[in-house]
Amino acid sequence: MSAAYGVVIGLQASRHAAADDFLREVERVVRYLATRRPTAINLGWALDRMQAVACSCAAITAAEIHDRLLAEAHSIEQEDLAMCAAIGRHGST
Repeated sequence: MSAAYGVVIGLQASRHAAADDFLREVERVVRYLATRRPTAINLGWALDRMQAVACSCAAITAAEIHDRLLAEAHSIEQEDLAMCAAIGRHGST
């Protein structure tokens, strides 16, 4: 979850760049974050997921891509909360 929001924050200053430049910046930010904890599995899949969302965006502005990335980060957060709640329920039985 933190990795997904890290991508969004890392791209904040590029919201008004050309879409191609923004997508290059996505790659740079994802690469940078991936090197911070390369053995963290959840970090890797969240970054892969964010990059996939960015790459699936065609013919839209950088700001729109950024908005989709923020929505994806929110989705990842909700999924993580649901998984943690399920773990808690399972552990309490």
